[in-house]
Amino acid sequence: MMVPPHGILVRRGPCRWLRYPNDAIVAAEIVIPSAAFGARALAARSGIVNLVRLMGRIAVGNDALAR
Repeated sequence: MMVPPHGILVRRGPCRWLRYPNDAIVAAEIVIPSAAFGARALAARSGIVNLVRLMGRIAVGNDALAR
C-alpha cells in the first residue's frame, strides 16, 4: 500500500467512522446480489472469503498508515 509522505489521517466524512469505505461497498456488492436472487449460501461463502481477504489487506493498510 502506498501512503503519501507527510499525509494525514482523514477525520471528516465517511472515513472518520470507516477507514476503508470502498472495501465496505465492495463487500456489499459481493453479498447483496447473490442474496437478493436466492443464493444465500453463495452469498455467505463469498462474504466469508472476501472478509478473510480484507482482513489481510486492512492489516497491511493499517501498518502503512501507522508509519
